[in-house]
Amino acid sequence: MSVSEMMTIGIGGVGYVYIVAKAFDWFVCTFFKSLIKLRREKRGQKAVNEILEVYGVEKLSGDESLTITTRAGMTITMRSNKD
Repeated sequence: MSVSEMMTIGIGGVGYVYIVAKAFDWFVCTFFKSLIKLRREKRGQKAVNEILEVYGVEKLSGDESLTITTRAGMTITMRSNKD
């Protein structure tokens, strides 16, 4: 086995390991991004449930509405659809 053959095999091996490592990295990142996305959705739903509980939205009747303004200036308006 000559030096050039050993270098070719070595470079091929390094390239193979690099490609496998990047593929593994991509799979892991994709998996964790999906978990984070699911967590955000659950976190948002928890916030909405907390607002409903704190402000007693279930007590609204007819065409009543509840408007909440946050410190950042965001306005949340909730209306009852009860007939």
